[in-house]
Amino acid sequence: MKKTILILLFLISSLSGRSGGAFGDSIPSKFNKKLNYGISFNSAWTNILADKKPINIGGTEGEYKYKPSLGGTLLIEYYFMNLIGVGIGFGHQQRGATLTNTDNVKAPYVNGAYLYGEKDSTNRQKLRFYCWEIPLYLNFHTPKIINNVRVSGKLGGILSFNTKTQMIFHSIEDGFHEITFPNANYYKNEILYFGSIGADINAGDNAIFQIHLFKQYGTKNIYNNASLFNNAEGFNRAWGISLGFLY
Repeated sequence: MKKTILILLFLISSLSGRSGGAFGDSIPSKFNKKLNYGISFNSAWTNILADKKPINIGGTEGEYKYKPSLGGTLLIEYYFMNLIGVGIGFGHQQRGATLTNTDNVKAPYVNGAYLYGEKDSTNRQKLRFYCWEIPLYLNFHTPKIINNVRVSGKLGGILSFNTKTQMIFHSIEDGFHEITFPNANYYKNEILYFGSIGADINAGDNAIFQIHLFKQYGTKNIYNNASLFNNAEGFNRAWGISLGFLY
C-alpha cells in the first residue's frame, strides 16, 4: 500500500511538472508564444455558386458540382493580446468545379455501350483555377480546455490571383483528354471571405498541431467575358479541412 501511494504521488508530481499536464495549471510554452510560424495543408471541396448559369460551358450546358481541390499555405501569426492576434500567409490553392453535362450529342449505342469521348452526364468535365493566395485574418484561441488542447479560430479575407484556368474533359476509355486553357474568359483576381474553427494541440511542446474546419466565399463573378457566357454569374465557394503545424 505504501509503495502504491508513493507511485501515485510520483505520477501526480510528474504530470504537474509537465507543461500543460492534466494536473498542471501552467499553459504549455508553445501556447504562450506570441509569434508563431508554420505551414498548413488544405483539403477542400470547391464549387461555383451560379444562380444565373451560362448558356455554354465548354461546348454544352452544364451543372456545377463540388470537386476535391488541394492547397498549402505558409503562415505567420502574432498575438498582440493574450487570446487575440493577427495572421498573414502565402500559398497556392486549386479551385473550380465539376461539370455535369446534358447529353446533347446523343452518341450512338454500340455493343451495349455509348461511344466514348462524348460529353454526356458522367461528371468527367472539370473547371480548374490555379491560384496564388495571400490570406489576412484575425485569429483567436481560448485558454487550454483539457490537457494540451485549446479551441482556436480565424476570420478574414484572402487575396486570390488566378494564374491559370484549365478546362479538362476526362476520356477514361482511351486516355486522350480534351484540355483547353480559356484564361481570357475567366477572372484574374478576387477577394474571398473565410472563417475557420478547430483545435490547437500541443505536440510534445515542439509544435502546435492545428486542425480546422473552414468555409470560403468568393466575391467576384468568375466570368470575364460577359457576351460569351450570356451575362452569366458564378462565384467561388469552398469548404474543407486545414491541417497545420505552427512553431
